[in-house]
Amino acid sequence: MKSLKFLFLSLLILAFSCTKEEKDPDAETQLTVAELVGSWTASSAIHTNNANSAQTLDFIGVGGNISITILNGGGTRTWVSYQETSIDEWDSKIEIGPNKTITSTPVESARGVNTFTYEYETDKLTLTNKSDKFDFTNSGAELVSTTSVITFVPN
Repeated sequence: MKSLKFLFLSLLILAFSCTKEEKDPDAETQLTVAELVGSWTASSAIHTNNANSAQTLDFIGVGGNISITILNGGGTRTWVSYQETSIDEWDSKIEIGPNKTITSTPVESARGVNTFTYEYETDKLTLTNKSDKFDFTNSGAELVSTTSVITFVPN
């Protein structure tokens, strides 16, 4: 009889331990596009040459500007200017992925898809792209492999 009580108690403990659901820690903090809807401006945009980490540039610090507007559904419009002169602008669609990633797919396929890792707080979005390209010479011809870390704040 004692062994039956022990067996029943063991099965009961096993049943309760198996029904307990484990929560994915990233699932609770998963960002949504809805949280990003609005206008954002870069407060810093640090570009570091992947082949020479001593070569860095804060694009915002030298007079650059990057602004992005994010719409419901993930449509975006990005503007880049340098010392009050427009350099580029484009439309894309963003999607939030696993492992704190954001993928940006431009409307113009020639631009190429970019994937960023992100850190998000309600008043700050930091995007990191380790396979970016940047022109440290400002010549328009010398793009080098770069890690870009861009921090956006809401307008």
